This record gives sequence, structure tokens and C-alpha cells, in this order.
Amino acid sequence: MYRFPFLILLVFVFTGSATAQLFFVPGYVVRLKGDTIRGELKAKDNKAVWFRSRLGGPDRQYTPGEIVAYSAENQLVKTAEWVENGVTEQVFLKEVSRGQVGLFELIRPDERLTHVIQLPNKTFVPLRKSVALLLLNQHLTGCTDPSVKQLLASSSYYFSRSYFERVINAYNQCINPRQVQPLVKKKFRYEAGLLAGGAANSWYYGANQDKYNLAWNSNGSYSTDYKGIGGLFFTLAPEKRLSLGVELVYTSVSTDQTITVNNPLDLTDKRTRLYSFQERYFTLPISGRFVVANVGSVRLYAKAGASLAYKFDVGGKYSGDNIVNAPIAIRQGVGIGYLLGIGAQLPISDSRHLLVELRTLPHVVMDGVTRLATSRSYQFTVAVPLISR
Repeated sequence: MYRFPFLILLVFVFTGSATAQLFFVPGYVVRLKGDTIRGELKAKDNKAVWFRSRLGGPDRQYTPGEIVAYSAENQLVKTAEWVENGVTEQVFLKEVSRGQVGLFELIRPDERLTHVIQLPNKTFVPLRKSVALLLLNQHLTGCTDPSVKQLLASSSYYFSRSYFERVINAYNQCINPRQVQPLVKKKFRYEAGLLAGGAANSWYYGANQDKYNLAWNSNGSYSTDYKGIGGLFFTLAPEKRLSLGVELVYTSVSTDQTITVNNPLDLTDKRTRLYSFQERYFTLPISGRFVVANVGSVRLYAKAGASLAYKFDVGGKYSGDNIVNAPIAIRQGVGIGYLLGIGAQLPISDSRHLLVELRTLPHVVMDGVTRLATSRSYQFTVAVPLISR
């Protein structure tokens, strides 16, 4: 029962490793004549970005030859141009480090080219893998500091962002020690808020034990109890295609089933027993949310993950056949479960949205003997972000 959701979550993790931006985020573009237009942007690749002036408005695609720069969620992206082997290349580059020599990164890097430097004369030099160290030594000649020279030695070279950042920052500090070279860091983004909704809760008790209990069998699906649910949620990197969420949800269930007692000596004897169970619990699902499609300004997503449940006020009883409210011992405490669901992010203004989901959030319950029960919960929830950073 619990293997399938983990497989889905694993697929989400590997699929979501792609860094392509899937939906529009706040930002602006700087056009060739110097004016700035604010709106929303969605990066396509190194040579295109989509822009719209307002939520749900018409989209327009800009290429590097049409704008000077754009910014998406405080990440500056510049238009760059260079000539290689007689061919002029124009691309968009993300700013990584500022200074006398700037460091930039491609929107979609490849194995041979990930970073570009901008020299003091404003020309761009691509650091292709085969010649990156040679080009750095050729252009970073204004510093004689031994530590910088050591960084530019072949023994220190490694084709990676961290290496390029170290070299460029050390060189800029050497050229102008008073100037602090700020790195352009991505913001830690999250949102948190309240969720509420309704649930169809029930139990599936035990396994098929007919061979042990010929007269009656208390196992199987129990009645559905419709309850409200409420809780809190926290989502890390909500603007990304793959995000991580944690929730704390409360609900309860009261469920029962009438069992017929079979008397093999008297087939007309139709006595019954009423089995009933109740449970109150908090669940703590930790799940991955993967955006699968954009329909206009609505984001459609799936989510899956593992869950812990803290059960209290749990118990069971049965009555009938001259028995009144005989207790059934049910273990309280922590149980395990999972979450599977689909949902949509619905905009309600330029800066506000709702999260609407259909999901299942079951967990395991054990009685005082050997039988397991699955506490089922099919939920419809609406989440409202109250804090967004």
C-alpha cells in the first residue's frame, strides 16, 4: 500500500531536476530605448523569454536582439553578444557576480559552455570547457597576487560554477580591494498559511479471517463519516516546478458496521453485532508537489509523499448477542501513512492565489492483538497562503 507513492515521489524528484521555468513570475524588461516595462516573465531558453504586462494578459516573446535585459524575481538577466569563428552569437545570461570583470551563467547550460565573463570594455568572453582556463589567464592579467595566480594554475582548475566564482571574485578584490563584490543569490522563497475542507473518513479493518471466525467476520470496509478538516501548511520554493511541502492536518472519524452472526444449527437465527470505532488524529504529510501543466494563469499539479499520524482518543467496541459495549483495544500514538493528490493553483488577484486539492491521506492503525486497520481519508481542501516570501 505504501510503496507506490514513494515511487511516484522519486519520479517527481528526477523529473523536477530540470531547471526550466514553467510559469510566469514577477519582473520587468528593459527595452533597447532604455524604458522599463513591469509585468510577468517566463524564461524559455537562452534566446527567448515570454512577457506579459498583467496577470492573464497577452503574451509576447522577446529575443536578445529586442531587449537590453530583464529581471525575474530579482535575478538580473542581460543580453550578451560575441563572435566565434566568424559567427555572431546573441544569448540571455544570468548575472552571477559583479565587478570589474563580471561572471554570467547561461539559462540552459550545456556540457561545453556554462559560463561567460564580461571584461571591463563590456565585451563578453565565453568560457568553453576546452579553453576556459586559457581564456581566464589571457584576460585576467591585472593582478599579481600569488593567491590569484594559484587559482589560475592548472592544478586548481575545475570546470564548475564554484571555481569560476572563486576566481572572478578573488580577481575583482585584488583589482579594487575596497569594493565588495556582491554575489547575486537566489532568494529563499516559501509560503505558509491555513487549509480547510471536508473529508470522507472510514476504516478498513483487518484482513479476511473467515477460516478463523466461521460465525461472524468483523473485517472489511466500515461506514463513511463525513467530517471537516483544518490545519496549517508550509511550502518551500512554491514558484518552482518541483516544490516541497509540510502540513499539519486535524480530523476525526466515527465508523461502524453491522455484522450478521451465522448460526449453523439454526439458519433462521439472524442475530447481529454492531462493531464501531472512533479516532481523532493529526497527520503530518511531507510531500513533493510537481507542476504538470499551465492552463492560462492556472497551475495544475500532482503531489505525493509520506505521512506521520498521531492518533488519540482511539477506541472500539461491539454490542449484540447479549453483549453491550464490549471494548476493543486499539493502540494510540504514532502511525505511518502516505499522501497522494492532484490540485490547482487558482489566482484571485495579481499577488494572491488559492490552492485547491483532491487527495487521499490514509494511515495505519493497529489493535491490541494482531490485526491492522487502514484509517482512510479522502479529502477536498482549500489552502490560503497568508505569508509569502
